[in-house]
Amino acid sequence: MKKYLDKKLNRILTDANIAGMSVAVTDRSGLLYANGFGVNSIDNLQIKSDEKTLYRIASITKVVTGFVIMKLCEQGILNLNT
Repeated sequence: MKKYLDKKLNRILTDANIAGMSVAVTDRSGLLYANGFGVNSIDNLQIKSDEKTLYRIASITKVVTGFVIMKLCEQGILNLNT
């Protein structure tokens, strides 16, 4: 799985013209995969990203919140009309 994800995520980094990213995949049993790609700052291209690199979240929390709300609706836990 690691080789497959490394290849796919490197491709995304290149195709989307992203400077760097860190990715973690988990399930109920714990961490399955973690890795960093590219650099952690366009101001300093010498510092490589790894699985522990921290990034500013910016406005991504809105997307994550919306996704979680819709998943809860799919599961019948939340009703958007209530």
